[in-house]
This record gives sequence, structure tokens and C-alpha cells, in this order.
Amino acid sequence: MRRSLIIVKKELVETLRDRATVSSYLFVGAFLMLFNSTTFKGVINVEAFTVYLAPVVGVAVGFNLANRFVREKGEGVLETLLCSPLTLTELWLGKVVGLLIPSYIASLISVMVIGIVRGLTLDAPLLIYITLVTPAFIASVIGLLGCLYWILGMKEVRILNYVVFFTLSAVMFIVLRFVNAMSVSIELGYLVITATSLAMLSLATCLMRYISKERLIKP
Repeated sequence: MRRSLIIVKKELVETLRDRATVSSYLFVGAFLMLFNSTTFKGVINVEAFTVYLAPVVGVAVGFNLANRFVREKGEGVLETLLCSPLTLTELWLGKVVGLLIPSYIASLISVMVIGIVRGLTLDAPLLIYITLVTPAFIASVIGLLGCLYWILGMKEVRILNYVVFFTLSAVMFIVLRFVNAMSVSIELGYLVITATSLAMLSLATCLMRYISKERLIKP
């Protein structure tokens, strides 16, 4: 655990220096401005929007930052880290937590903006969802992407990035345009996001069992 915390610290320091962090937060700002100029003009179900918007914003930032897995693999940084006493699981866990923190902060910022503009009331279920389920969902996405980035070749990584990008774009469009128009169950949102988080975490954990240092550092 202590060695994982060293990786967490490393990731946070690199995040502060990374241009991707600036672009990620600029994206969040632009997205919230678009949200304000379109959706906020009408009457909306604020809680329903929050349930879907908070994890989507965090995942968008996490997706941008998670490309560090690819960059380190290409630059040989991953090979250097794997030659240290760190286990593969410790390295993966440290990177996931280190990337989760700035991603979750972006998610909280989006919730704060909604709360200030629309007077969102955080009842107990929503508070639990924001503090537990949302970061778990973001972490599951980052963790799964990290595993896939390590396993796949560069061509497959590019295809994966396109798939994730267009999926995120489609989800954001649906959130902006249709969530309020449809009769969306907040409880269903809680259930879907939680179940998806557990499924992705389980898949990432299974993948980690089949990844070895030898496979990652092979020429």
C-alpha cells in the first residue's frame, strides 16, 4: 500500500504539470457553459441531471488523463517502473487513484455549479451517490482503460480512444437533450451506474490477473 501511495503522489505531481489537466478542466468549463446556455433555460429535473452528469464529467476528464498509461508505455517509463520493487497491481492501483483524484474534483465542480445555479438539494441518497458511487464509477473506467492500454497495441489503442470519445459525446448529448424530456427514474440511474461500476471493476480485476511484467516489457 505504501508503494502505491508513492505512485499516487507521482501521478498528482505530474497531473499538475500536465497540459492535459488544463485542457480537461477547460473542457469541463466549456461543457458547463454549454449546459447553462441550453438546458438551464427551461425547467429541469436537477437531481436527475446530477445523477447522470457528475459521473460523465469525471469520466471525460479521467479519459483524457488516462492516456498517460499509453504515453508512459511508449516512452519506456513503464518499463523503468516495472524494474522497481513495485508489483504490477500496486503500480496499477497507484495510477488509478492518482488519476481519479483530479477527475473526481472536476465531477464535484460540476455538482457545485449545478447546486449554485439551480439550488440543488443534496438529500441522503444523492449525497451517498456523489461521495461513493460516482468516484467508484470514475475509478472503474480509468482502471479498465489502464488495463486495456497496457494490453493493446498502438493501433488498437487509437481505435479504443475513438470508441470511448464518441461514446462519451453521445452520452453527453443524451444528458443535455433528452434526460429532462424523458421520465427518467433517479433510482434507476443509481442502480445502473452502481452496477456498471461493479462490472467494470470486476473486469479490470480479472484482466490484471492475466497481465504480467514480462508481457508488458517484452520487446
